[in-house]
Amino acid sequence: MNEPLLPSNPLPPRRRRRLPLPGTLLQWFPAISMALVLIVGLVIYFISPGPVPVSTPNSKTATNPGTPPADATLASGDSITPHLITPHLIKPNPRTAGFALAEQLNAPSGNGTQDVQTLHALLRAYLRLLHSRQGFPVGNDSDLARVLTGKNPMKLVILPPNHPAISSDGRLRDRWGTPYFIHPKGNNAFDIRSAGPDRKMFTEDDCVADPAAAGDGE
Repeated sequence: MNEPLLPSNPLPPRRRRRLPLPGTLLQWFPAISMALVLIVGLVIYFISPGPVPVSTPNSKTATNPGTPPADATLASGDSITPHLITPHLIKPNPRTAGFALAEQLNAPSGNGTQDVQTLHALLRAYLRLLHSRQGFPVGNDSDLARVLTGKNPMKLVILPPNHPAISSDGRLRDRWGTPYFIHPKGNNAFDIRSAGPDRKMFTEDDCVADPAAAGDGE
């Protein structure tokens, strides 16, 4: 059989041509981004709650900002405390206000003898309230000032820290500015005296407390 004749110069294989794309990804990126932003904005718009209505006071319901409503009451039936409390209406804490007897110490209407008697009574009141507790030692006027102003196991204020008898350095001074003489004698007994007008201790004008005459009430 005769073989078919082949061309002497065969044609090269034909390459597959790529179809042209409508555009590159970079060209379509801005349009895609804008579409996503639009979709997200619509979703947030439809799912977000509406604006909260704000009520405006009128002439019938407007009240003083510092005054509670007239019908506002507590659960117990008592009147509600005003939002703005006048300072002088607040009752002081009895544990921090000090004893009423402390007002007589170095009072303008008193004298040196009354002062040492008052101070002795305050000390006796502290020892009575201390009872069997272990208290801090009292050896001078500074120690007595600390325990009477609340630095004691009960944290009880007998003499207010801002009392005129207590100086800025923590000393307990008489009406003439001299520190009181406080000397423990044992068994909760103390020698309390003021230097008097001459401001010299152990002279004729000293004011000495009489333990038998000193009261210990509040």
